[in-house]
Amino acid sequence: MKKRILAAVAFVFMLVIMMAVYWKIGFSDYKYFSMVFKKYTDSSPSDFVK
Repeated sequence: MKKRILAAVAFVFMLVIMMAVYWKIGFSDYKYFSMVFKKYTDSSPSDFVK
């Protein structure tokens, strides 16, 4: 159980970082950033992190 919780914490941490990144690179909307990211990488930001 502890391993799963630690994995979840790491995943949430990465999502928070990803959400901060979209703002810093000039996107004001996470949904739009996610759509553009998926267009160029063929995966969503959260799938890319995995």
